[in-house]
Amino acid sequence: MHSIGLSFSLKNLLKQQPNAELTWRDGRPVSSRFEDVYFAQDGPDETHRVFLEPAQVLERISNSKQFTIVELGFGTGLNFLVLQQAVARLNTDCRVRYVSIEMFPLQSKEIRESLSPFLSDLQILSDLIQQLPPRIQGWHKRYFLKGQIELSLFYGEVATGMEELTEFDRGGVDAWFLDGFSPDRNPAMWQQELFHKMSLLTRRHGTVTSFSVSGAVKQGLRASGFVVRRVKATSGAKRQSLLANFEGLPFTPTSVPELVRVIGGGLAGVTVAHTLARKGVKVEIFEKSDSLCTETSAIPFAIQHPRLSAAATTQALFRIHSYAHSQAFALNREGVTATGALQLVDDGMSIDRLSDLGNLLGDSWCSMLDAKSASGFSRGWLSQTASLYPRSAVLDVPHLCKSLVSHSNIQVHVNSPQPTTIDVEVPTVLATGVSLPAEIGKLPLEIARLEGQVDMFSVRNSSSLPNHIVIQNGYIAPSSTGLAVGSTYEYEPWGKGLATQANVDRAKAIYGKIELKSKKVFRSRRVITTDRFPIIGRIAKNLWVSWAHGSSGTVTTPYAAEVLASDILGEISLASESARRHTSPDRFLQRQARRPNPFSSVRSRT
Repeated sequence: MHSIGLSFSLKNLLKQQPNAELTWRDGRPVSSRFEDVYFAQDGPDETHRVFLEPAQVLERISNSKQFTIVELGFGTGLNFLVLQQAVARLNTDCRVRYVSIEMFPLQSKEIRESLSPFLSDLQILSDLIQQLPPRIQGWHKRYFLKGQIELSLFYGEVATGMEELTEFDRGGVDAWFLDGFSPDRNPAMWQQELFHKMSLLTRRHGTVTSFSVSGAVKQGLRASGFVVRRVKATSGAKRQSLLANFEGLPFTPTSVPELVRVIGGGLAGVTVAHTLARKGVKVEIFEKSDSLCTETSAIPFAIQHPRLSAAATTQALFRIHSYAHSQAFALNREGVTATGALQLVDDGMSIDRLSDLGNLLGDSWCSMLDAKSASGFSRGWLSQTASLYPRSAVLDVPHLCKSLVSHSNIQVHVNSPQPTTIDVEVPTVLATGVSLPAEIGKLPLEIARLEGQVDMFSVRNSSSLPNHIVIQNGYIAPSSTGLAVGSTYEYEPWGKGLATQANVDRAKAIYGKIELKSKKVFRSRRVITTDRFPIIGRIAKNLWVSWAHGSSGTVTTPYAAEVLASDILGEISLASESARRHTSPDRFLQRQARRPNPFSSVRSRT
């Protein structure tokens, strides 16, 4: 096992991908780095002519239950959006996995400017831009057409992306789109080793389409088992493109389960069920209570915010990836109110740290506000430097969970006690909230169950409260009737009224002489670990766990759900090796060989 006690500079852990260095020529985007255009004058027509039609991609999708495309070079996203438009017009329920690898991702505004003249349905462009991840290295997953199309986007070196795809994805590839810049200008995208890896993943009747007909490309594909021919163009400036059919030993996909069981009907369990369901898997949820979302998941005003730590640890990388995924997961769903959040300087967040995070994430995810701008944004309530996270949201968790289980592939069983034994023949996910399943209890855990409280207040002396979240040593979230303020961390039992007073003090520290009237108290327990990472992963044959999300469940549970669903189905995962190591269920074993469990004296541990 690996130790979790790692400490590096944030800049070493979190790197924004290199800028695409975009310029313009005759209204078309051009990479000055490679001195090449992103697409032809006729844009979408070129996608059909070069990538879709020669390989009969749309016809094959129409006759498949699942179809996987891997594209090398996401660029402006034009090929993806054209395919999405075409699939939307097909009468098919085929699940389309679209995997794309990009070293130099464009900014949102660059994509919008590049593609706006072409797309007849600009809503799909807006959907892509809304879900586009920050330009942080690693895998990102997004869903379109109500989940029918799954985009797995890798930011980083093509060799790294292909290596991870080859190692971890067991679904195989039906069609390859080679859309990097010209081989003579971007040779890293056209190496023989890459063609070899393609051959290892290509399924029977797999195809390759590309604009490039260079001798080196054709020779590399032939050496890897592909039969190559040129395709004459019927229009456009380029006269020929490339089609290759695979005739080597085909990849055999791993069989996937038809049914998965989820034990626990809180946010962790429901997000796992929903993620599996939109991947086409039947799911049964078993909840011991008489309804979903009891205990911690009953909270009607949780916030979705990265809560980035000032400590320079791998936790920051994990939180950025999980926040970006979870924000897209919750986008436009019932029970989710997008408010934005202001992060103020506090005990663990300096101005320099706020600035570094803003530079890292980019303006569409995080921007710095000076005191004057913060005052205007907050209707005069705040006058200090702050970071604005425009995508953060307030979640009514029970409402959200109810909408997530409204899926034809999900069946819910309430009043269903946790089974004493697990049927290992059926893949099962344990997501039991504060309860400790016997299977988890066998592990050398370092956990504590801590009481916490959020207070709902009405405000007596103001009718113009800020309508966004404020983060400073806790949080204040807007509601339709006042403010939700929290949350307390009670390692030992607190006296009566102390939690409410702590939340009053928290609100007044931010909003000054605000007059509050208590309306409602929400108390619950949450499970935390010594390193504040959740517990995510496989613990036995056909048995996985999503547990100990602490007070960050709105950010970490959708991410955990995607990680577990990908593992169960044998698909490329969101989680890097570091993230898998740091959330592993057995990560505490080696530590406890060196020192005692730090939580052994916490009274609320059990």
